[in-house]
Amino acid sequence: MGPVMAMSLNGIGVAGLVGKAVPFTFTVSFVGTLLVAYGFVRLLRKITHAGSV
Repeated sequence: MGPVMAMSLNGIGVAGLVGKAVPFTFTVSFVGTLLVAYGFVRLLRKITHAGSV
């Protein structure tokens, strides 16, 4: 779903709404994704077992 969403958000409608800030919005979302990934890495350092038990 991610690649489809990325391609659909580059459309004329969204580009007309956001203007020239489309690359900036992708940069902001990329930084947000990196922060979430960093949170998962920190969490997985504390929880080292796999499974529900």
